[in-house]
Formats: sequence, structure tokens, C-alpha cells
Amino acid sequence: MKYFILIIIIGLMCGCLPIPRSTPDTSNDTKTNEKVLFTYDFIYEKSIKTIQIFPEPVVDDPNMRYRAGVTSLAQTPNLILEFDELTQDPKIHRAKIVHCNYDWTPSNLNEIEYLNDVNDFLVRNFELSFNTKVSYAHYTFRMPKVKIAGNYIIYIHREGDEKDLLFTKRFIVYEPKVVIEPKLRQSSVPSQQNTAQQIDFKINYSGLPNVINPREELKVIIRQNYRNDNAIVDLKPLMVRDFDKILEYNYFTGENTILGGNEFRRFDIKSTRFLGFNVAHIDIGDTLSTAVLPIENERGTETYFRNPDLNGGFVIFHFETSRGKVESDYVKVKFNLKSSQKMDNEVYVIGGFNGFACNNENKMIYDNEKKQYYAHILLKQGEYNYMYGVLNPINKKIDLSESEGNHQDTENNYEIFVYYKPFGARTESVVGYYLFNSNQMR
Repeated sequence: MKYFILIIIIGLMCGCLPIPRSTPDTSNDTKTNEKVLFTYDFIYEKSIKTIQIFPEPVVDDPNMRYRAGVTSLAQTPNLILEFDELTQDPKIHRAKIVHCNYDWTPSNLNEIEYLNDVNDFLVRNFELSFNTKVSYAHYTFRMPKVKIAGNYIIYIHREGDEKDLLFTKRFIVYEPKVVIEPKLRQSSVPSQQNTAQQIDFKINYSGLPNVINPREELKVIIRQNYRNDNAIVDLKPLMVRDFDKILEYNYFTGENTILGGNEFRRFDIKSTRFLGFNVAHIDIGDTLSTAVLPIENERGTETYFRNPDLNGGFVIFHFETSRGKVESDYVKVKFNLKSSQKMDNEVYVIGGFNGFACNNENKMIYDNEKKQYYAHILLKQGEYNYMYGVLNPINKKIDLSESEGNHQDTENNYEIFVYYKPFGARTESVVGYYLFNSNQMR
């Protein structure tokens, strides 16, 4: 009970953020006594790197690790959390799980209502890096099973001090009780027909026999490429067919459209012995190697070109040994974007590797003499997708129109989440989930 009261107090103090808002530009070297629990993905310590949460694959396939942290209530497969800590003296850490409402504020459920175990888990399974210039410990943690479907965060802290937070990470558990039928098409808004993708869909809620007011009791979230920053939230049905128990979301005014973006840029640093894809050269240092990417151009006015990608994801892999978990080294990657003049707003390197967040580590600096932006980011060896995004200071969202462009033909992954809160319930549960690729639904 004391942990429950502590969580509620912290939640009220920090004002937990809803899904569509980007992570603020907060320093990652915060003093221990200044750390505040956030319910979005956030890293408190610069020593924490390469956080991944993914469904446990039947075969250890690195390509499965960039998937979203979403699983069914049966938790088959189970979710796995992995991360690195840059240290030569690894310690045992601890984890706690917090159940959240639809808007990611902490719910008022007691821990015993959503967990089978005491909410205090040891994170002690780690391996030390081998034959790397940058020393690190690679942690693996099997996520505990939960009792109810919904939004959750896991936060990792140092043993002995629950306030000494290392990072927070979201994950979602669903229980399939509704049927979702999506269809992707060109936007109904004439001005967006070449740049946006429209997601029409139906929800059959006959599996929820006690729904009284479906328009209010059911809520929907649509994500593109596992991103939270540009998600469509709280979308209401255009039509309710009570007799058939069907909700229709076929708008004609843009409510269910998302800008298509572009195919992701990518590079390959699986090896430092040869140049991988989109790597201009590698500077081998005694303590740290640097991979320099070629100077790239803005793509905002370019014609769309289809190019296979990971839809923003990344894969950790070491070419020589295939043991990327502990033998992939950390490499400083230099990004270079040509621009005739400095943009009005800040430019960031974004991708799944940083959760599409904007912070000091992926902020680009403009060089007036060379007329280009650059950024240095420490990344573990593997293959990465990325884009150059401009942060809108008003709505705190990433704008790709100038740096990357938006195209209706872009291949993207989409997720539809359905939340249900019956009359009198204290929180929402996730009763539907559908993952599809835009090319499959055209």
C-alpha cells in the first residue's frame, strides 16, 4: 500500500504526459535527488544505452528486437527487456511496474490488482562485454506477468535507492475482445492526398456484451512505426451501428490521417573492419572508433523513391562473431546534413534507437562555414534507420516536410489499440490490438 501511495503522489507532482507529446529536452545527468518518475520513455543516466523491449522470439533473431513492446494478456510470447550500462563495475538493479490509464497517467489500482508478485523485481542477469573498446554490461530481464490488460511502464532503479532512477520504458498488454478491420487509402482531404495516409477501420464489439455507450466507453489510438509522438488519440467513431455492434471510423475531414513521411535513411556499422552501407569512412581510435556518414541532402522536394527499411527500427549485430549482445562495440557516429542556411527551428536525428525523442544527445549543430548540420551519437554496432526532423516549438512535434518529405506511397507499419472503460470502472483496459503494414492494406 505504501508503494501505491508513493506512486500516486509522484504522479500528481510530475504531471505525467499523454501519448502524443514528445519527450522534453531534459538533461540526462540529473542529480539523484532531482529525479522524477515519468510515464513516458526516458533515460536518466548517460551510461544507459540501447534499451529494447520486445516479444521473446522462438529463435534468437536480432531482426525481431526492434518490434514494439506489445503482447497479449496470456503473454505468449513473453516480453523481454534488454539494455546496456557503460560500466566496468556492474551492479544489481531493481525494477517496478506501474499501471497507467489510457492517457498514461498512473491509475488508482492497487499493485495486487495488476500483479501476481510483490512489485519489486531484481535485475541481476547481466553479461560483461567481450573484446570491446567501450566496456559495458548487457542486462536481460524477463518481464513479469500481469493480471489485467492495459498500459504499463517499467522503471529501473539502483538497488537500495528507489529514487535513483536509471530509465523508464512503456509497454502495452492487450486482451483480444473486439475485432478490428482496417483499410488504408489515400486521404479524403484534397490538400493531403499526396502526403498523408488515411486509416479507415471498423470495430466489432459484440465480444463486449455490457457496452451501454460505445462512443464514450471505447477509445482508439493509432500509431505509425511504433511512434508515440505523432499518434492519433481519442478518435471517436463516425457511425455507431448498435444492432450490429459495429463502430465505423471512415472520416472525410482528416481526423484519421497521418502524414506518410518518407522511407528511412539507414546505415550499417556491423563491422569496423570494412565500410558498411552508407558509411563514408571509419576512424579507428585506441579507445573509441568513429563512423562518419556521407554528407546528405534534404529530401523535402525530392520525388518519392521506394527503399526497403526497418520502419525506423534498429538491429544490434556484430558481423565477425554474430554475438552482438556482448561483442558489438560502441561507435561514435557522425551525421552530416547539408543545408544552405540554418533553419528557424532545431534539427534532430531521430529513429527507434532514441524513441523519436528530441534531446541534447541527438540535437544537430549548424556549421556556418560548411553550410551543414552535424551530430555525434554513440551507438552500438548494428544496422540503424534514422531521419532528420525539425522540432516544432509550439506543439513539440517533429516536422519532416522540409528535411525528409511526406509521401502517400511510403511503406509504414500501423498499430490500432482499442481501450474500454465501462461505466463505473476505475481505469481502461486494452481490448483490441491490430498491427498491419500499409502495403498490405492498399
